[in-house]
Amino acid sequence: EVLHLYREVNLIYSFSEKRAALLDLELVAKLTLQLPYETAMVDIQPGDCLILCSDGVPDTQNETDGEFGEGRLTEIVQAARHQSSAEIVSRVFDAIDQFAGAAPQFDDITLMVLRRLRD
Repeated sequence: EVLHLYREVNLIYSFSEKRAALLDLELVAKLTLQLPYETAMVDIQPGDCLILCSDGVPDTQNETDGEFGEGRLTEIVQAARHQSSAEIVSRVFDAIDQFAGAAPQFDDITLMVLRRLRD
């Protein structure tokens, strides 16, 4: 399952279900503005990955103003699901560089991959 925190994409790749999904919590903006917010529980199973990234990852644009997108991020994570966290980060950044080409970077690109170890 994937957490999507207001303009921040956060992805959980489920090894048990062999899939990823998006969940919109709008948490970052609400905490920043000190607004009331709801909580949600997400069950992270052994082997699952939690991918935290800034909106600069899916919002990366190429030379024709196309966006990298959450779908492309999810596909990369699914394809690299058996790799280490460091390798997943490397593959995402390589894909971003290839996608963007010569387009200038207009936003931060921040990415963190955490994996729950198997019991």
